[in-house]
Amino acid sequence: MADEDKLAGYGDLVCIALDIAVRWRLGSAPAPGDVIKLAASLRISLRKQRIELDPLTVEDIIRSAADNAMAGRHDDRVPAK
Repeated sequence: MADEDKLAGYGDLVCIALDIAVRWRLGSAPAPGDVIKLAASLRISLRKQRIELDPLTVEDIIRSAADNAMAGRHDDRVPAK
């Protein structure tokens, strides 16, 4: 079995976990300021591990998760562009 076959579906698992975590923390209709604060907090935490993320992308992902729009959007068998 190829490594990529072993990983099939894990991307959806991560997206679903993110959906649940964001909605648990911010609710299903977060205020714009709350999204910005969470994105900033995540970026600061990850920066300690030398991981840099684009702020607008992080905010978009958080908004999508809060709207439950992430499910089914990720295909972990397709390489990122």
